[in-house]
Amino acid sequence: MQIPEPQPEHNPRPRWLLPVVLGVLMLGVAALLFDRAGAPPPGARVDITGGPAPSAVSREASVALSEGRQLARTICASCHLFPEPELLDRVTWAMEVLPDMAHWIGMRLHDEDPYLALGLDERVREARVIPEQPPITLKQWRAICFYYLHEAPDSAIPQPERSPIATGLNRFKLELPEQRGRPRTTMVHIDPAQQRIYLGSIGDQYSGMLSVFSGQGVHERSMPTASPPVSLTIQSTQLLTTLIGPYGPSDELLGQVVSIPRPDTPATAGGDLLTRLPRATQAFPADLNGDGRMDIVLCGYGHILGRLSWFENKGEGNYEEQILLDQGGVLHARALDWNQDNRLDLLVMTAQQREGVYLMTNLGDGDFEPRAIIEKHPAWGFASFDLADMNGDGLPDLITANGDNGDFTAHLPPLKNYHGYRIHLNDGNYNFTESWFHPVNGAFKILARDFDGDGDPDLAATSFYADYENSPEEGFILFENTAPASLSFQPRTFPKVYLGRWITLDANDLDADGDIDIVLGSMGSGPATAPDKLRRQWRDAGPPFVILRNQTAK
Repeated sequence: MQIPEPQPEHNPRPRWLLPVVLGVLMLGVAALLFDRAGAPPPGARVDITGGPAPSAVSREASVALSEGRQLARTICASCHLFPEPELLDRVTWAMEVLPDMAHWIGMRLHDEDPYLALGLDERVREARVIPEQPPITLKQWRAICFYYLHEAPDSAIPQPERSPIATGLNRFKLELPEQRGRPRTTMVHIDPAQQRIYLGSIGDQYSGMLSVFSGQGVHERSMPTASPPVSLTIQSTQLLTTLIGPYGPSDELLGQVVSIPRPDTPATAGGDLLTRLPRATQAFPADLNGDGRMDIVLCGYGHILGRLSWFENKGEGNYEEQILLDQGGVLHARALDWNQDNRLDLLVMTAQQREGVYLMTNLGDGDFEPRAIIEKHPAWGFASFDLADMNGDGLPDLITANGDNGDFTAHLPPLKNYHGYRIHLNDGNYNFTESWFHPVNGAFKILARDFDGDGDPDLAATSFYADYENSPEEGFILFENTAPASLSFQPRTFPKVYLGRWITLDANDLDADGDIDIVLGSMGSGPATAPDKLRRQWRDAGPPFVILRNQTAK
């Protein structure tokens, strides 16, 4: 895919700078890991400068490797699934993961305050999530470091082969709004009844904006919000809107659920429904206790101290919180009667610490029973899920995207060979089997819809952390379902996919013509391995959203 060259920019960053900085930082990390804990075992050859891993080690080193492996499985698995060394390259282990892990287990190698070193909020300190005394000795910590740095690959393992992404969406027409430059979109939501688009975006500081556009992409009005809107439910006269609070990692209780009057209804009062929430990524109404009142389900992602809650509607605007899952990273949920007992259950995705998808079965009387559907290691990067019958057997299957690659800050995020989109087939007995995988760097948002009107679900997906250097077409892919029984898809994108950095999307009938349109939302900032010309395109001329108008019905 050819990307048009932008206008020249003065003072480009020297291409030699990053390798030099990386080398210096890695030498510093070597000192942090080993100088304070003692040198590696005699005969051990640990090269964290990117050189080849040794093929043979001394007997002493072999003992250290064995001890480090056993310790890692014990210590690391006490908080999350065990991460194998090959999940990340040696540079990332050395520069990012191991230094942070030392703080998390209370090693205090340089007498640092671990809470300050990790940039954690005071609430996290008060929760005492870091032990006062480490569970292992310095010698044992050295063995863990030696194990990971010895066994990790020199560079990221490449992704497996995949079907090529064809350019051209014959069923769709690209439409751009007039707005250009500095896209900071956090949400797009199609209102098919009123043929409108709601767009959430980041404002100054913590503030946000909820904007309304016509079905043709013409701006109608904007409403300032306390923080960026990230989810929305259209009700009879109100918009139930989730405000995230700080958009970046934070445990401040600044999230909110607010009621905003719909622009197409007579003026009514809105207001705050829930406040002082952990960084909130989704809230929606659902009658979980069957009393006829709409309760509110909250996904409080937070950072370290998030939670999944439901707020029981007590009437007259009063809600009482019931915590279902007490952990950070609660990202997204769906209410549905999974076991057909006339009670709404919850399917929830978590994306921090112990990443996974969990079914919360409603037992009645406010009690829920959790069941793990999928559990993954903390580098997995879950970003979204959807449900649809993908193989035509009448059962809802689970479609997931894992590609969140924003965990690391000391250097550009490494590409990961396990990032991509997956279909997990449902056997009807709470078992889901991964049956289709399309590797995509930075896979982020995925929706299942019948875009071509042939009766089976297709997939529309964005990648926020795509490999923009080598495969910018990853930014948006439409997977046309060509054979449901064998889960065969034809991936396609549109020629100008490079116009935005697509973080989110929605799909619905925007123009009431009987087919499903797509709106993509762009966030032009954030860590990425992107060429300068793309960054300038997003910054100077990128639209906040685009419409892919479906022409099937026409």
